[in-house]
Amino acid sequence: MLLDASEPSCYHETISSHNHVKWKQAMQNELDSIHKNVQQSWDLVPLTESKKALPCKWVVCNYKYTFDSALPKYKARVVANGFNN
Repeated sequence: MLLDASEPSCYHETISSHNHVKWKQAMQNELDSIHKNVQQSWDLVPLTESKKALPCKWVVCNYKYTFDSALPKYKARVVANGFNN
């Protein structure tokens, strides 16, 4: 497998890259998707005092190519940052 060296490896590289506007749009698209899924799939409830929310971070920012387009689609994913007590 060949890796594209121009893909950012961390959040700092993503927002400081020359195409940061496209990466920020990809991040916004991910957040919009999460909010849409929350409305359709889950019921949000307040945390109890004994519980903490898991922190999140941006971990995957890469290009996706389709067979009919030479231009990449920018993709960003946010994930929960491990299991905390």
